[in-house]
Amino acid sequence: MRNLAMAPRYALEQFFHWAAGRAISRESVQGYVTWLGEMKFSPSTINQRLAAIRKLATEAQRCDYVDSETAQAIVSVPPSYLSFCESGVSYSVTTVTLATAFAAGFSSLVATT
Repeated sequence: MRNLAMAPRYALEQFFHWAAGRAISRESVQGYVTWLGEMKFSPSTINQRLAAIRKLATEAQRCDYVDSETAQAIVSVPPSYLSFCESGVSYSVTTVTLATAFAAGFSSLVATT
């Protein structure tokens, strides 16, 4: 249980290491999520790290360290849906919103293996 409790702290340390010299914004968080995907982190790991960043943004707003617009922009970064298998077909989607996926139609996102 101790390692599980340390996960958010580690996630934030890794984000700040990656973001060194960058402004913390929606764009930088999206860039980090994209980079994690490129580094082949699992969707679960990416989403756990994103959850820690979102929580930090929420708390930073609550404490008046950032304005609500910035915090909300960070909190609204979509989760990562990298891959899952169903009936022998592999779907590969990188950081798309569900609205985008529905608009594009899941059939256009299908890549056969």
